[in-house]
Amino acid sequence: MRQSAIATRKLPRATAWLLCSTMLATAAPLAPVRAQTAPAGKTEEVIVTGQRKVQTLQKAPVSVTVLTKSVLEQAQVKRATDFVALTPGVSIVAGTAELGDTQVNIRGINSARDVDPSFALVIDGIVYPNPAAFNREYTDLSSIEILKGPQGAIYGRNAEAGAIVVTTAAPTDTLEASVKTGVGQYGDFYNLSTIAGPLIPGVLTGRVSVDFRKFDGFDTNVYLNNKSIDDDTAADIDGRLHYTPSADTSFDIKARIGRASAASIDYDAVFALPALTGVFGPDVFQNVNAHTFEYQSNIQPNNHQSTAEFSIKGEHDLDWATLTSYVLYENITNNLMSDGTLATFGFYDNANNITGQNQCAISLAKTVAKGVVYAPPQNPAFGFLGPYTPSTCDGYQYQVRNEDDISWEARLTSPQGQKLTWAAGLYYLHSERHVGVSVGDDLGQPILENLDNPINSISPTAQLFNDNFTNNAFAAFGSADYEITPTLVASAALRYDVEIRQDQNLVPAGNLQDFINVVEGGAANGVFYPLNPGLIEYPHGIPSKSATFSAPEPRVNLAWTPQPEVTFYATFGVGFKSGGFNSAGTQATVENIAKETGSDVKVGDEYGEETDDAYEIGMKGSLLDKQITYQLAGYYTQVHGMQFNEFFSTAQGLLRVDSNIDRVDLQGGEAAVQAHAFNWLDVSAGGNMTGSEILKNASRPDTVGNKAPYAPLYTGVVSFVVHQKITDAYTALARWDTNLVGPTWFHTVQDQCVPSLFGTACYSGTERQAFSTSNLRLGINAQHFEVMGFVDNIFDKRYLAEVIPAPEFGGSFASQGPGRLYGIELTVRL
Repeated sequence: MRQSAIATRKLPRATAWLLCSTMLATAAPLAPVRAQTAPAGKTEEVIVTGQRKVQTLQKAPVSVTVLTKSVLEQAQVKRATDFVALTPGVSIVAGTAELGDTQVNIRGINSARDVDPSFALVIDGIVYPNPAAFNREYTDLSSIEILKGPQGAIYGRNAEAGAIVVTTAAPTDTLEASVKTGVGQYGDFYNLSTIAGPLIPGVLTGRVSVDFRKFDGFDTNVYLNNKSIDDDTAADIDGRLHYTPSADTSFDIKARIGRASAASIDYDAVFALPALTGVFGPDVFQNVNAHTFEYQSNIQPNNHQSTAEFSIKGEHDLDWATLTSYVLYENITNNLMSDGTLATFGFYDNANNITGQNQCAISLAKTVAKGVVYAPPQNPAFGFLGPYTPSTCDGYQYQVRNEDDISWEARLTSPQGQKLTWAAGLYYLHSERHVGVSVGDDLGQPILENLDNPINSISPTAQLFNDNFTNNAFAAFGSADYEITPTLVASAALRYDVEIRQDQNLVPAGNLQDFINVVEGGAANGVFYPLNPGLIEYPHGIPSKSATFSAPEPRVNLAWTPQPEVTFYATFGVGFKSGGFNSAGTQATVENIAKETGSDVKVGDEYGEETDDAYEIGMKGSLLDKQITYQLAGYYTQVHGMQFNEFFSTAQGLLRVDSNIDRVDLQGGEAAVQAHAFNWLDVSAGGNMTGSEILKNASRPDTVGNKAPYAPLYTGVVSFVVHQKITDAYTALARWDTNLVGPTWFHTVQDQCVPSLFGTACYSGTERQAFSTSNLRLGINAQHFEVMGFVDNIFDKRYLAEVIPAPEFGGSFASQGPGRLYGIELTVRL
């Protein structure tokens, strides 16, 4: 059975600009709604700590969306996708390739795959450097602050686009316990059990949370008896201790272990080959927004991730300053196995199994004989196949991404409330990242989930990238705030980061067996390639590499509060993200691809650092005795060396590669408003518009003038919250959230035609159309329990989660977003 087509329609560009302009004039991020303790008729007074100081939201000279505990509970926020959907100026792609693969775009700056993120993830005052750490269940939340614009002077490396600051509930001196359970469609199940209280009254308190989730998935593989291709199961245990040995010393100790299993490579191919329409029909040149998804792979994908975290943070009051220090250890392992992509290129046309028979031909004949209809435009009779087919002709892929991190920070902070306040400190990080990607021969046998399987095994490896990346990062930082007058405050901060990176290749030295000769029985175009093409130049092993990256990250702010109800601010900041290494052999592989296709793409084994210079002016305030609060901001950012990840899937194998876009300019505006309209109604809305342009790109010179990849033209959020007391004990709640995401390109190659292995490929149809999703919550709340019904994506908009053009492949890899999901959640509190 064919899946239904994408239901979204493209907004006319003029309508989109009008809508966003209207939102910018009147709207705001879905920030705090009225708190229970707020005076009648006023919005909640919000305190923020994202600048490592305690400030009111109005006085903080930075664009920030604050999600308070009440908002987080009302909106049932559990995953990163939940709170990003409540934040204008921020978009996300999560879980399309694998569990740990989450890309967050903040005002046009994207967290590219396989490199460090472009934002700082801060949980309870500790920076989590592992990119996969963002993929977690967010439990016991007190608040989330999303800071936009460079935060490197405050949080250091990788905070060039902003910071996401998460605060969770601390252990308490009184006994607390709660159980939250939810059930919904498609086998959706969630449970969170929490207990907290005193262990040694006045000295030691503790908190333990256990969560479990299971989801069977929206979409299925029609060839494998409708097995799910987007299921997800996970469990976590979080423990926390607060130890206060004296009035001036305290320790915060946290530990977390987690396990998750899911499907992977949630993609379907969309071809972009106009010259072949006369042979294979119109589906060989298709707009991605009109694609009909049909999953037919013969291998059930899987993905496993395990997490172990431990941290200890201490604070000591020295009278003249507060000393704060922490140590964090993270270990996150991630591996996936999935069907391959190489049937498209006839890579395994002559593949022989261990009996000497042609496994590909046998498999293809069997599927046709069984009546399997290959999704258009595939045509087995003409040998035209896509990736992820029902046959064994596409091979398989196995990937490993494991990382260990240990980090340390110590800082001194002066007492607050003085004309001059300051902070200074040091930071160190050591990380070991193991990345392996292998492509193997599917012989119709169980796949051996190892990177390097011998040629006589039941699933021999045909291509192998395998590296151990080591990073040592050092930083020193300081900041100062000076109250020039009671209404004018100047701030300055400077941090200097140094990173020393190494790449050790782990592909066996001397392994020069010709995998095409062994697997196919012949050479491709008369050229023989080893297991890793980098071994051609270094037959006795690819040598280790080392590089040092460093940059200062200054920031200056000026905040002026001429009246208690309004604050103006201006900011300049510099962000920095280190360069690093692709898997050894990447450059040799891409050079082979470029020769075979005639492409001018240039990618090296090393990619450079990314920096940005950002300017922002803004205004915050309140009206009508705080019945209305608002934020306005305009910004301009120059990004140098924007890191970009792309897929290469050709006759030379499968590869994920990072490179730099030399110069990208971003400019835009953002607005935020919330209103306590009536005693029973709160309204929030927000909008962001970001324009972008690639000014220089040595990797793909013909993309100059295109838009920044993964950067929506606009985003918006609208929320209505109705709360009405039924009795003194019961309150009824209704919440409606709508999230709008504008048109988005996902590659530097956009409205243009480029060479591919099948001739000219044209990518004018790869811009994702604008879409919106809406969520509804209805429930009753009391002191000891809450019942909440929910409908996510109430209009069942099957939008595109991601579109990955692979120019040399001749098409794109597209993934669907989640459909409608409804259910009910019950919370019982002690």
